[in-house]
Amino acid sequence: MVDANVFLADSNEVGPKFKNMHFGFAPIPGDNVEIEGKAYSVSSVIHTPSIYGAGAKLKITLRAK
Repeated sequence: MVDANVFLADSNEVGPKFKNMHFGFAPIPGDNVEIEGKAYSVSSVIHTPSIYGAGAKLKITLRAK
C-alpha cells in the first residue's frame, strides 16, 4: 500500500486536494484513477521521503479528464 498527497494540476490551491490517500500500488504518469466518482489522469509522481518516518511518501499530481 502507498500513502500519497494528491494535488490537482489545474488548481490554485497551495496544499494537497487529498491528504494521505492510500493506493494499492504507486500509479505512474498516464494512469487513470477515479477519486470520489471523478476521473483523473496521473500527470506526475514524485517520491517524497521523510526523515521523520510518518506521513505521505508520494506527491501525485492529477489532471481532470
